[in-house]
Amino acid sequence: MKKETVFSSEWFSVEAQYGDDRGKEGVGKPFYKVQIPDGVVILPVTPDNHFVLIHQYRPALGRVTLEIPAGAVNEGESPEDAAAREVYEETGFHCADIKLVGRGILRVDREDACNHYFIATGAIKDTDFEPKEDISTSLLTPDEFRNIVIAGHFDHIAALPLFVMGGWAHEMDFGFSNPMA
Repeated sequence: MKKETVFSSEWFSVEAQYGDDRGKEGVGKPFYKVQIPDGVVILPVTPDNHFVLIHQYRPALGRVTLEIPAGAVNEGESPEDAAAREVYEETGFHCADIKLVGRGILRVDREDACNHYFIATGAIKDTDFEPKEDISTSLLTPDEFRNIVIAGHFDHIAALPLFVMGGWAHEMDFGFSNPMA
């Protein structure tokens, strides 16, 4: 299979592929694969069971979004170390425990980067934290967060697998009330 990089930046590159890994030669147009580093998506939870969310301006959308901390795994860095670093860089919180709850590829049609999903408990704000990014934080109860998601005001859809993976695979109770009860 023939491959060539057709665009490259410090954040991602685009590779044109002609053919596929099964030995079939491409017919016509190339397939374009976006190459980005693996990532981490982290839900910090305070000792009193509040989720730490971030507000961040996103140029692609032209507005501030509501998200949870996330970012790239740097070369030579473990996903666990990247998770702790990203939480601190984006929120100023240190976490007592960071637990991997799952992995997955967000866009299986265009990229092969793996997202590592973490729940970070015991999140405590560093009172001496000096933010290096233009990001603010909010603390929300599980029910407040659920209501924001249901109302369509949570933009970071890639973060939602955390709740499935944490709940199903690790039997975590996020403290949501049952709206059907």
